[in-house]
Amino acid sequence: MVTSQKLENTQSDYYWSGTTYKNNPANAWNVNFNNGNVNNNDKDTNLLYVRCVRQYSLLLPGLP
Repeated sequence: MVTSQKLENTQSDYYWSGTTYKNNPANAWNVNFNNGNVNNNDKDTNLLYVRCVRQYSLLLPGLP
């Protein structure tokens, strides 16, 4: 579950993931930010939210 205190301006609704649904490549996974449920929908569906994210690395002093 995603809390609005951590991610401001987050709707309590479904958001697309970047993962294709293996059993039907025309679909992709999505997650409900209100209750944590996951589902898959046709990639042509435009009724879900998106959130831009990026991967980063945390470098700690003294660690390789």
